[in-house]
Amino acid sequence: MREGLPDRYFYNKSEAIRVGNLLKGLLTKRHSTDKNYQKVKNVWQYVANGDVYQGTEVTGLRNGTLYVNVESTTMLHHLTNFEKLTMITRINELVGAGCIRNIRFWTGNTRDDKRR
Repeated sequence: MREGLPDRYFYNKSEAIRVGNLLKGLLTKRHSTDKNYQKVKNVWQYVANGDVYQGTEVTGLRNGTLYVNVESTTMLHHLTNFEKLTMITRINELVGAGCIRNIRFWTGNTRDDKRR
């Protein structure tokens, strides 16, 4: 049955692969070279100060939407309902008007070990 089929169909059949890891390899990372993304990432610690900064990580910027990983659902709820509009305004003041139109918060792992 393997005859005539490329080896890629049989790659890593014995091990489970996380969907997130699979998608990371397929999607291109355009935001790493984007100047606005770098500016927003640098300004994030001033916008989200203290515990919020420690529990969040900016992961991407696409079409005016900033993507942020959050460590807990409680923090996600608070940021989405109470802080989101203030954060958008502060980022646009520091980086440039109209840079950010929306922020999407996701629960996920943050790399807080790099910050400490």
